[in-house]
Amino acid sequence: LPVTFRSGSAAVCSVSGSAVVFTGAGSCVIDADQAGNTNYRAAPEASQSFTVSAAPKPSADLAVTMSAPAKAGPGPFTVTVTVTDHGPTAAAAIYSGLTVGPGMSVTAAPGGSIVAHGLGAAFYAPSLGSGRSVTYTVTVTVASGAKGVEALFGATASTVTPDPQLGNNLTAI
Repeated sequence: LPVTFRSGSAAVCSVSGSAVVFTGAGSCVIDADQAGNTNYRAAPEASQSFTVSAAPKPSADLAVTMSAPAKAGPGPFTVTVTVTDHGPTAAAAIYSGLTVGPGMSVTAAPGGSIVAHGLGAAFYAPSLGSGRSVTYTVTVTVASGAKGVEALFGATASTVTPDPQLGNNLTAI
């Protein structure tokens, strides 16, 4: 005789045929019934319960570092911006950028990413694996008569993947 299964806790699990489908975290109770017929009595209902844990949410931990000379006079110099994912999962849709201060302009960046009239460069990476880094090299030019690298500039990174450690997503010189 066929056995039918049903969930006793619909918020946590459901039954589709003989398969259990998990719909949330908590205690899942599956009840089994077997009807009788003219030859056999119905079997007593049997229940089995177990705990269903929530799936871990993906998280990234982007960290930004920047390398530039301590001082630069008029003319070009190189800045590197490195974004590293220290999180347990890959980061998706990483947006990062470099902003320069007064008297400086971005004059070369990867993929023609110069934006905002030379005051910065924006970068995009579709994904970045856990433990992996991406580095962008940018040429910044100090205008003649400007104070040089003493002016403020900084780099940032963000992702659509949850990042619980936002404090390391920004660096400045």
